[in-house]
Formats: sequence, C-alpha cells, structure tokens
Amino acid sequence: TIWEGGVLPSGRDKIWVQHDVKYDVESFTSYAAISIPAGGTLHFATDQDTRLEVGTLLVLPDGALIVGSQEDPIADHIEAEIVINERKLRLRHDPAQHGTGILVLGGRLETNGRDQSHSFVELSAPSKAGTREIEFAEPVDGWLPGDRIFLPDTTSTSGSFSHAEYAVIESIQ
Repeated sequence: TIWEGGVLPSGRDKIWVQHDVKYDVESFTSYAAISIPAGGTLHFATDQDTRLEVGTLLVLPDGALIVGSQEDPIADHIEAEIVINERKLRLRHDPAQHGTGILVLGGRLETNGRDQSHSFVELSAPSKAGTREIEFAEPVDGWLPGDRIFLPDTTSTSGSFSHAEYAVIESIQ
C-alpha cells in the first residue's frame, strides 16, 4: 500500500500526494483537503464510477489531476465526480477566500470523456416542474439515455436554484 502504516486515510484527513507516486481514485472517497505537488499525480479510474468529495483540491506547479486522458478517456456512462464540500470560510486565515474549491496553481488539470456537442442548450419553450418531455431549441449531439442533466429554475431573479431539478435522460427522439 502507498499509505503510511498501510492505513487508508479517513474523511477528515488532509492528503499530500507524494512525488513520483500515482494515486488512483477508484471509488467514492471523501477528504478534507488534497494537495498535489510537483511530480505527484491524482488519477481517476476511467472504467468505473468515481466520486471524490473534498474541501480543497490544490494542484501545485508540475502536479497533475487527471480525470480521463486522451489515451484513456472516461468511458461512456461512467460518472467521474469531484464534489466540493461546503464549509465555512475562515477569513482570518484565508482573506482571499481561496480555501474551498479546485485550485490549479501552475499544475495540470486534464479531463477527457465522451464528446458532447453542448453543455448548455436552451429549451424551445418553457417547461413546468415535473414535465417528463422537453424539447430543445437545437440538436444535442452526443447526449445519450442515462446522461444526467441540470434544469435550472428560469423564473427566479435572485440566482437561486431552489426550484432547479436534475433529470436522467430516458430517450432521445
């Protein structure tokens, strides 16, 4: 094992990816923070669903975060997720508010998966909550049954997504 003492880190641990070591994300994991320094690589499995929950993911100069490569992209119908955990910002320790999110500071972030023609497409007409069929204003090449889409609340003027929905595509006609 690559972990110190052969013990897997827990969800509250802060991970420092070692130089010249490739760590694989192969399941559903959660950590407080991950730092990838020069020579370190965090690589997502491309043939199974993965989910990494983290407060801060820091990719330093010459470090690499690879979520599918050109040679080995994330396979169709495989989900590779990075979820940023909500946590309070500590303004005294982090006045620039960089402490939560994915921070690529001179490192490399590579993501490769199935091509999709559009990541944002308008509907051809307004849709009501719970509608089972929607029509888009233009073709959505590359979208497949099983894909998950986000439908924001278009009536809100506050920018809130409190009435937004996620939906799974059942069929495309």
